[in-house]
Amino acid sequence: MSKVTNNIMKWAGARTVRTIAAMAAAAVLAPAVSAATTIDQRGTQVQVDGVAAADGQQFGSLRFSGSADPTPFDVLLGIDSQQNFSASWTHSYGALSGTVSSAFLQIGIWDIDSEAAGSQVGLLTLNGLSLKALLDREVESRPYGTGIYGLYTIELPELVYAQLLSGTSTFVLNLQGPGINVLGGTNFNAAILDFAKLTINTATTPPGPDPIPEPASWAMMIAGFGLAGTALRRRRPVLRTA
Repeated sequence: MSKVTNNIMKWAGARTVRTIAAMAAAAVLAPAVSAATTIDQRGTQVQVDGVAAADGQQFGSLRFSGSADPTPFDVLLGIDSQQNFSASWTHSYGALSGTVSSAFLQIGIWDIDSEAAGSQVGLLTLNGLSLKALLDREVESRPYGTGIYGLYTIELPELVYAQLLSGTSTFVLNLQGPGINVLGGTNFNAAILDFAKLTINTATTPPGPDPIPEPASWAMMIAGFGLAGTALRRRRPVLRTA
């Protein structure tokens, strides 16, 4: 074996040892990230023949009669000939720690009339921050006529994450005409808000590694150094006698 080849193998062996040792140490010392999901639902989803109503399903407003949900849920708000739907509600779930990785809002609305021309979403805000464009895109993607139930889910943008961590999230939703009823087009848009579900995914990283690794961490470290030693032995050149 030439001197150049021998030097290259020594360099490669040392580099392999450093790489494996670094990986083992990182696995032991890297702080674990804990994830959590917070779900807060206001109102209960309406049932049709004992089954939760499906997106795009058509039924009458009597399905909501007798509901024990508080206002603004399960009551007809607005009048197609006189007044648009308008409602607000608050999710209270306690202050959250860590950082928000993703968040979603799902709402069930009956008779939103997205089949009519134009946009039926007049306003949607979270603690004053506008989310109208997100809901408008969802609603307009499905042109539903009168008496049809819609399930709409939007992913909340990063600009509202700080608001979500506060533990109190207030939404305001206004609809607008034109709408539709059994007689044809209307200038206003009444509807029923069935429920609202807020889902928040958070991640928390501990402040630093534990100075004394746990038994499982020790085992991982020892295994890492064992692999490093094995790699070094495999790289060691064989001496031959003349």
